[in-house]
Amino acid sequence: MIKYNAVQKKYLYKREDIDKIIEHIQNGNFYNEDNCTQEKIMSLAKMIDDFMNRIKIISENVVLERNETEEEARKYFGDEFISKFDQLLTSLDNQETVVAIHGTSTELCPNICEEGLEYRTPSLSSTAVQQKMNWGQKEMHYEDYEGLLNWKHKQYKGLVILAIPYECFYKEGLWNHFQDSRASAYGVADYKIDPDFIVGYIDVTNKNIVLNPKYTRQHHYTDYVEDNELFRKQDNMDNESLKQAMRKRTIQPNAEIHSNESSQSEEKEFDMSRTPYIIEELIGEFNSIKLGFPDGMSESRYNDFLEQLSYGFNEVLKNISLLKTEEQVKEERKERLSMFNEHVEENNQSEQSDFTDIEWDDNIDWEDTTFQETHKEIHH
Repeated sequence: MIKYNAVQKKYLYKREDIDKIIEHIQNGNFYNEDNCTQEKIMSLAKMIDDFMNRIKIISENVVLERNETEEEARKYFGDEFISKFDQLLTSLDNQETVVAIHGTSTELCPNICEEGLEYRTPSLSSTAVQQKMNWGQKEMHYEDYEGLLNWKHKQYKGLVILAIPYECFYKEGLWNHFQDSRASAYGVADYKIDPDFIVGYIDVTNKNIVLNPKYTRQHHYTDYVEDNELFRKQDNMDNESLKQAMRKRTIQPNAEIHSNESSQSEEKEFDMSRTPYIIEELIGEFNSIKLGFPDGMSESRYNDFLEQLSYGFNEVLKNISLLKTEEQVKEERKERLSMFNEHVEENNQSEQSDFTDIEWDDNIDWEDTTFQETHKEIHH
């Protein structure tokens, strides 16, 4: 990370404005469709508009941090490190393996090389990042040294290098299910990638690659568990077939990209049934501002807020004519009440009709107990 001085905008807001908006939404019961009327939405829009108009923008001197550029990261590691790492990747690519990197503290790396990489589920993507490979076509030249220097997960400086054999994608297991602690606390690691899959680790701080003497390309695979995500059993597959298939995928990515872009560019009709959820999500949005930026929003947070409004609430406002008015809701309630009353009246008339249709015998002995019991049953 590189520190630098900068002038930054700060967006000062009125806390009471946020409190009013949150209270308005909480009391509005917008999950009830009848409460999502044009008038109530416009009332909320007016409150948000007032909040925005009362924001005061100031400038202040701050010390910020940024990640190094790719050029700066390459300069940090140096030519010798880059050459060594590229040679290692090329060797692993030719061994028909896919490299994955797990970030951790440098102090833990030697033990992982010795004992294996443990995790609570057999899922490589949850604990390591697969790297782009050349599938044996040419020498490897790594392209993301900025990513190595500024590892996305906790800025870790110990990067464990794993070599995942091609056969683990279609035929063999990868994980050693070395214990079963399901009865114990959640989070216990029951699976591990054994040391013979671990090439070594990168010490980012000292710009050094430490190789693991336990690594080998030959694995026994006995009782190993397949990876939850990368494994797809294919009986007719072999390493050469996988390599050829992956080469074709890397040669023709643009067709898929353009296809996705064209489908995403098609404008979709806004789903107004999402309105109650969009309104309720505003509570979390305003609370995050109040709690995370109590003294005023940074420029990036302010822009995020505008994007959030644009993604949801502004779409509701654009299509507000599709919502009911207060008058329409009143009329619908009257109509529902009228239908209910008619239904009740029909039931009452039906019950009376059933009772009056009984044929009475003029010779009934009204003191007779059998008749009295029958009479009770009719009424009950």
